[in-house]
Amino acid sequence: MSKDELLNLQKLEQVFGASALNDLIKSFTAEATELVASARQAAAGKDLDQLLRATHQLRGLGLCFEVEKMALLVGKVEAATRDARWDEIDPELLQIAKIIETVETSFNGAL
Repeated sequence: MSKDELLNLQKLEQVFGASALNDLIKSFTAEATELVASARQAAAGKDLDQLLRATHQLRGLGLCFEVEKMALLVGKVEAATRDARWDEIDPELLQIAKIIETVETSFNGAL
């Protein structure tokens, strides 16, 4: 998966300006990483409310930053959560964590 498939840099640049991209990506990866950790902890404890809160924020973050693949996966986690399909949640969250890591490593200092 290339970095161009992960982020719509042109749109982010139009909305926020080219000079802000590095800081935005750092902010995105830090917040997204925290939310995934919170979601995984909630899933492990089968804490439905906390998991839905964390995934809702994570999905919004993905949409705001144009990380569509992540937002789609978070949508799957939200659906699995509402249906109490606990065994499907952690594998999806691990995929989301990999996307965040790819964004971080792909853009680290590249802008």
